[in-house]
Amino acid sequence: MDVESLVKRKITVSYVTTMVTSIFLAYLYMDDGIKAGTPFNLGGEFLGWLSIYSMYVGAIVLIYGNLISVGIKYLQKNGLLNIHGFTFCFIVFWVYLMVCFFRKRH
Repeated sequence: MDVESLVKRKITVSYVTTMVTSIFLAYLYMDDGIKAGTPFNLGGEFLGWLSIYSMYVGAIVLIYGNLISVGIKYLQKNGLLNIHGFTFCFIVFWVYLMVCFFRKRH
């Protein structure tokens, strides 16, 4: 695999992951304000919280996400991890995170 295409793909995935996560977290913050009965300046609040979350989430995704991704690629290259085992671990991890999130939220 070409190094240039790998770097482009990692940067694109990091950006998309950061934006999706930041939009979701900014929406959750605004949702609390809407339920409290203060639907004022929602656009400004959304952009403000989006930029704050993007800085923090972006740093986490860029550092830890890419390190884990490179580690998984290394394990797959050496034959220590097959694609089915990775997919199963990935699904179990995200189901666990969603269960923990919704249990605390509701």
